[in-house]
Amino acid sequence: MGRNFSKFFIILFLLMPLFISLSFSEEVIFQVKGENLEYTFFKISSKKANILWKLKAKELIQKEDGSVEVTNFILINEEKSIQIKGLKGFYLPKEKKFVFRNRVELKTSQYGEAFTEELIFYPEQNLIVSEHEIVLKKDKAMIRGKGLVYNIDTGNFQIKEKTKAQFVF
Repeated sequence: MGRNFSKFFIILFLLMPLFISLSFSEEVIFQVKGENLEYTFFKISSKKANILWKLKAKELIQKEDGSVEVTNFILINEEKSIQIKGLKGFYLPKEKKFVFRNRVELKTSQYGEAFTEELIFYPEQNLIVSEHEIVLKKDKAMIRGKGLVYNIDTGNFQIKEKTKAQFVF
């Protein structure tokens, strides 16, 4: 045991300058990583805190610039009965927006569902947009097109171009 113990200290002594240079370097990269977590966004008004959105993610990485990357996520607004699901998402604080990519589903209880490869959510405007191919489904109607604008406050979906509707009776 004495030999192994002394080998450990020799290795530690040889690596010490590397650890010291890394710990005092100006190039330190800082990020926070979490798995299987839930994050809640609140709106605080006079004497009351209301839950605006809940984010559930399999993995979350917050980078030193404040941006956040999530995988296998669900973003939920229970008050408006809205849910956004996807495989990958980003929050970009400088641009004040969420970007959702890869098999994105936007579900609303009143206005139907939208399926696409990318959605951008601007929380301050309560606006969701996309420039990609989109499929909207509600009851027995399916609408395809390119580009989407969804106003969360009014519930209005607008497809920008190449709109085709199909109704099943």
